[in-house]
Amino acid sequence: MPPQIVVCGDRSSGKSSVLEAITGINFPKKQGFCTCFTTELVLRQNAQSSASIRISPGTDRSSKDKQRMASFECKNAKPDIHKIINDAKVAMGINGSDRLLGSDILHIEISGPKYPDLTLVDLPGLFLPNSGQNGKEKDARLARSLMLSYMQNPRSIILAVISASSDFAQQRVIGHARAFDLKGARTLGIITNPDTLAKGSNTEELFVGLARNQHVRLDLGWHVLRNRCISGQILSISKHLEMESEFFSRSAWASLDSSQLGAKALRVRLGQVLLDRMLDQVVGVLPDIEKEITKCRVTRSSLEAPRPTVPEQQNGLPIASTVFSKKPGVTSETRGLVWNMLDAEIQQIAAESDASARARTRKRVP
Repeated sequence: MPPQIVVCGDRSSGKSSVLEAITGINFPKKQGFCTCFTTELVLRQNAQSSASIRISPGTDRSSKDKQRMASFECKNAKPDIHKIINDAKVAMGINGSDRLLGSDILHIEISGPKYPDLTLVDLPGLFLPNSGQNGKEKDARLARSLMLSYMQNPRSIILAVISASSDFAQQRVIGHARAFDLKGARTLGIITNPDTLAKGSNTEELFVGLARNQHVRLDLGWHVLRNRCISGQILSISKHLEMESEFFSRSAWASLDSSQLGAKALRVRLGQVLLDRMLDQVVGVLPDIEKEITKCRVTRSSLEAPRPTVPEQQNGLPIASTVFSKKPGVTSETRGLVWNMLDAEIQQIAAESDASARARTRKRVP
């Protein structure tokens, strides 16, 4: 299966902005609980536009819940992601009081000419229930469990989102990622909200050093994104790209390579990461393929020579029966049934052979 891109981070770290930068699709953004369940977004390039949405209920769901969620389906060529996510919350019973997070999975598959072939996973953000943030202990455990289940999958490319507007030491996503990917071979660090840092401050210097792979080294390195939402206003994609480019050209971030900065560069970079990962997977399965080919060759060489003619087939059936009857555990009753079947088969072959011979004889008689 192709790799999947898993977007992970603390709550309100800017994961939705990362998803937008990759897909060009608007995702809901707000402080607090925005992502309340796992969303698997599958994009497919196709001449025709279409969309399919469904929910996979969590294992803790009752039969009644599963029945209700099974009826949740939406097929529309131009889906409204905001409406789909809100409707899914209602179907899952996530109301912000009794149930804050869900173990259910929302599957969204969108096809169209402008989309790349891509699979992304958006997960609820990590949080501490005693940190003054909304949330119960069980919800905090669930968010962590969901994230770890996707991180440990070897075909997952982990996008570890770190917000520059929060204390880096308090953001735990990198520590969790390194538990499964110590060297960062499949982890790309994403720094969001760089424009919130005071110019020339020690904090800005720390995050710029992080982007240079100095403080936490990752084999895939780091990338920096400026969020589309500024002072509560969501910019258009074109305006955002313009302001993002201007920001990176006039700040301390300009010292980084341009391939590490902005939404356009992230899409190019991820394309190469996915290609490299798929090539690694192909190389990894080659020994298994060679092993299976060798098994097939050995099996084929152990088979008897083919019997294309009727007389050869007639001679071969009793031999096969004898070999079968000598196998351990074959009863006399089974042997009798097999002999009767073979006898009928031999008679059928002989009858067909005689009929064929008579037909050929008639053709030769003038």
